[in-house]
Amino acid sequence: MDVVGELRRKMGEIGSEIEDLRSRIAVLEEQKSAFTVVIRTYDPDFSPEALTTPAERRSSNPRSSGTATVTKLLGGRNNRHIVLDLLRRHDRLMSSVDLADAFAHDERLPPDQGRQTALASRFAGTLSGLEKQGMVRKVETDGRRMLWEIDR
Repeated sequence: MDVVGELRRKMGEIGSEIEDLRSRIAVLEEQKSAFTVVIRTYDPDFSPEALTTPAERRSSNPRSSGTATVTKLLGGRNNRHIVLDLLRRHDRLMSSVDLADAFAHDERLPPDQGRQTALASRFAGTLSGLEKQGMVRKVETDGRRMLWEIDR
């Protein structure tokens, strides 16, 4: 294999690993939110902010700004509808990152890596929910990258 081909292959592997980590983060954030709901049932005064680690406090500005932007951008919109619409219109296997890119393109948003990461994470969580309802199906390629399609 030539050098360029090997570099492309490695770049694809890294991209797949990043996507997997984003999906994993989305699942963990959903679990953390569920724990918060249950804890508040037993302790109404509970504040999840009190449990943040020093690392979370140091990195909270970049992450929260991307998340806040996405929350504002998607406010009042149905994430499930957005994801299903994008999958229908593009009629191909798509990752959560592909969905975030397609959404940003449709909305004519300027490039912003923080926002794209937050969008991909939000869409990964939405895809997981849609999968549980039998509306989408994931196809794993190379055992790493998650690609999704409408379950017909």
